[in-house]
Amino acid sequence: MGNPSKKERFELLLEQLNGKMDLLVEGHHSLSERIERMRVEMDEKLEERTLLLQAGMISLREQLQKEFRTELGTTREQLQKEFRTELGTTREQLQKEFRTELKSTEGRLQTELGNKIEKVDVKLTTALKRLNQHEERINKLEEKVSRF
Repeated sequence: MGNPSKKERFELLLEQLNGKMDLLVEGHHSLSERIERMRVEMDEKLEERTLLLQAGMISLREQLQKEFRTELGTTREQLQKEFRTELGTTREQLQKEFRTELKSTEGRLQTELGNKIEKVDVKLTTALKRLNQHEERINKLEEKVSRF
């Protein structure tokens, strides 16, 4: 079998490039899925913590309402206002933590993806340079052959 033709080499290189692009797309898809999973997990954690806090706040509010009614005569509306404020503050703190963690994770994943893309770009650039060099050598050889 002789040396593969210029077209065959080019087709082989294209197949290799397509394979690498498929890997890049697959990696991007995988990272997107990972980000989505992390977002869902963080949403679930936030919801779980909010429910626990609400349950705790409800229990505490009921106990305090009973004590205040019997011992201090504190009004119901005042206690509800205090607990809503505390619950709102706690929720805001949890949301801030969630957003900070999500941004950090997203930034890290974007950096990882960027690094992978840069590596693939370097490899593709190198492959294209080598292809161009081979094409130049083939053209020179074709010129020599055509002279004979």
